[in-house]
Amino acid sequence: MNNLKLWCSVCLIIGTLCFACNQNDDDQVEECGPTVLPPNYFPLATGNYWFFDVYQIDTTGADVEYKGRDTIQIVGDTLIDGNTYAIVQESPFLSSEPLFEYYLRDSSGFLVTNEGSVKFTSSIFNTVVYTFEYAPTITGEFQTLETPVLLELPVGDFEALNYQQTVGHIENVGVTRMYDNYYSDGIGPVQQSFGYFIGNINFERRLIEYNLE
Repeated sequence: MNNLKLWCSVCLIIGTLCFACNQNDDDQVEECGPTVLPPNYFPLATGNYWFFDVYQIDTTGADVEYKGRDTIQIVGDTLIDGNTYAIVQESPFLSSEPLFEYYLRDSSGFLVTNEGSVKFTSSIFNTVVYTFEYAPTITGEFQTLETPVLLELPVGDFEALNYQQTVGHIENVGVTRMYDNYYSDGIGPVQQSFGYFIGNINFERRLIEYNLE
């Protein structure tokens, strides 16, 4: 009988200790668990801006000539069809024309305009998510490459994803041009390339200054 009482007491103590440990573990997870923030490859707060130096580059990526400075800035927000969009103003590439304006919002990991263009995504990799026509004979498509790239820029080093653009000419089947659009999480656009299809003249704009509110 004494042995039975002793055994029951031991079981009660072990059960109490197990409950206390489990409860403590749960409390620890609840108190100390890290907060995981969603990716933000294009911060859209009003007042954010990015300045870029633009260079003409050769086929190896080396600088040929400095061409000027470009700007992207968030100047406010607006409501369109029940959705809030950031108002983005951006310099036309290599143009003295005024900043052009478009509207941008995050839609489940896709940066989309009010017209349906996809400016970037970190939700799907190595899959075409947006196609377009520059002209009746020039078409293009965008996809985000899965492997991040470390970029060394005047304003700092950034790990970035490439929202790569492939441009083709309907009359020259098999002839394509590849242009890179790099975005860094928590920073925004950091480097972009573009060019003329005819003549294979290419340019690159690189982040030199930015402000995030």
